[in-house]
Amino acid sequence: MARNRQYNKIAVSTIPLALFFIFTDMKILSQDFKMPYLKLGKIYYFRKDFDRAIEAFENSLKAHGDFADGHFNLGNAFRMKGLLSQAKLEYQKTVELDPNAILAYNNLGVIYRKEGNFNEALNNFEAILKIEPRFGGAYYNLGLLYKEQDKDEEAIKNLEKCIELNPNFVDGLTRLAELYGKQGLTQKRDALLSRIEEIKQRR
Repeated sequence: MARNRQYNKIAVSTIPLALFFIFTDMKILSQDFKMPYLKLGKIYYFRKDFDRAIEAFENSLKAHGDFADGHFNLGNAFRMKGLLSQAKLEYQKTVELDPNAILAYNNLGVIYRKEGNFNEALNNFEAILKIEPRFGGAYYNLGLLYKEQDKDEEAIKNLEKCIELNPNFVDGLTRLAELYGKQGLTQKRDALLSRIEEIKQRR
């Protein structure tokens, strides 16, 4: 009997602690319904079900209001659907809420480049490098941007920096080889082409 009373005492004493965790979890959930929708949206996104991803990301924003990750992921889903105007708006909201969101700046820059808006593309890629000077993707996109403007020296400089940071980045190596060939730098071009083949064989 004494042992039973001891067990009952222990059991009763643990009830407030258990209730604390239950109510704490309920409080967290009641305040933050964005996470289930956000996670669901990412699942749909990686399954390439972009319509359902959009719906889930929009629900996460309705549940929580504005938050950078929600707008960024919604922008990605719009971009994959080819809805670049909507994607651009979401990326713009992302950087308003999180001025250090370098991937949103990058995607904005790519959209502006596709639209032929050189200055806005340039501004976004340069904004990345102010935040993270070693982000190779920004140098790659700057290289493409200058290449399309026939500013080959600037394009080469940025692509070389990209390759310095990402030595096995085949797309960067390929674009740089093209520019070396255009400039008559055949030895440099051929060296890069050989390097590309070596990388592909290792994969």
